[in-house]
Amino acid sequence: MTVRQRSVIDIRLLGKVELYVEGRQLDVGTPRQQAVWATLVVDVGRLSPSRHSS
Repeated sequence: MTVRQRSVIDIRLLGKVELYVEGRQLDVGTPRQQAVWATLVVDVGRLSPSRHSS
């Protein structure tokens, strides 16, 4: 039997985008990657369109 534990995730969007898992700060990447994080967090539960370049 496998027991899964849930992690505490804290995402801060006001000012600098920051991500903490179990109190440890993780790198959220470049400004562009930070914008993606912010968009996904704000739109939780909604489908996000993807852009495909041909």
